Amino acid sequence: MLDIRLGETVDIKFTTCEPDTGAPATLSGTPVISAYVDNSTTQITAGITLTVDFDGVTGLNNVRVVATSGNGYTTGTNVALIITTGTVDSVSAVGYKVGEFTIGRQASLALRPTTADRTLDVTAGGEAGIDVANISALPVGAIPALGIAENGTLQSATATTAVLRAATSFADDNPIGYQIWITGGTGVGQTRFITDWVSATDTATVATWTVTPDNTSTYIVFPTGAGTVNSDIAAIKTKTDFLPSATAGAAGGLFIAGSNAATTVNITGNLTGNVTGSVGSVTGAVGSVTGAVGSVTGLTASDVAAIKAKTDSLTFTVANVLDVNALRINGVVVQGAGTSGNLWRA
Repeated sequence: MLDIRLGETVDIKFTTCEPDTGAPATLSGTPVISAYVDNSTTQITAGITLTVDFDGVTGLNNVRVVATSGNGYTTGTNVALIITTGTVDSVSAVGYKVGEFTIGRQASLALRPTTADRTLDVTAGGEAGIDVANISALPVGAIPALGIAENGTLQSATATTAVLRAATSFADDNPIGYQIWITGGTGVGQTRFITDWVSATDTATVATWTVTPDNTSTYIVFPTGAGTVNSDIAAIKTKTDFLPSATAGAAGGLFIAGSNAATTVNITGNLTGNVTGSVGSVTGAVGSVTGAVGSVTGLTASDVAAIKAKTDSLTFTVANVLDVNALRINGVVVQGAGTSGNLWRA
């Protein structure tokens, strides 16, 4: 027997015949098909359309039934289609059953709902739907088979936190990157990533809630691929080495801008590029300086220019003998005839 869902449309074909010869004959006399549901004597004619001599074939008839609740049908019932008005070759056909079907009877045997008239929610791909609100009925704690790391009822919450059930088993920072999903109560339907976790207080830090949950809110917590590996986050949080924030320099280079008194940058090896600002000290030899030197403390640019302009020199006519044109030696005036060997003291 055909079993349909409430709200569906069903077509049933039947043949009427001559009472004497048995040959197919037209159903006439303004015929009417009525539906009887279970043991009820109430005839339903709403939503029923009869087509006699269907497709031009004598004696072939089609009855279409739109089995909606608005037309008087319900789930879990048997429906019989009966001729209540009509004749065949002037002989009454009233009382002949022309077809029958059930509404939700076979499905209810396999999946009988607790409440009548409920149906299983199935997606277009054939997967059964899940009522999210009923997830809160799960036993508290982790349910690995469902990929749930933790679930229960919140103790409390603020605009940016959620205090999970007492004695949650996560260690500090362990669930960072996990997602918390409010499944019931205040704020139901919201999801947030956990950005910090304090085990001692069972407190998760999250982005600001649209509606702040409270102690009526049920939740589940599950790992997601969107989070960062927990151990990596914990390691990053303990790091004290850093470079100050700066605008990126040329590709492959290091650019430090602004002032950060708490930052010391030690460079071992070669530094290619420019240093703008003061340098505390340079330990070790400086191989060479290429390019102009703006200034050196204690030696001005004019001093450097004067040194570069000097042309004075010492003259040695004979090897290791210094030519001297002297007027005084150790402050004593020297006189002579101007020729070699004619030096005398006044």
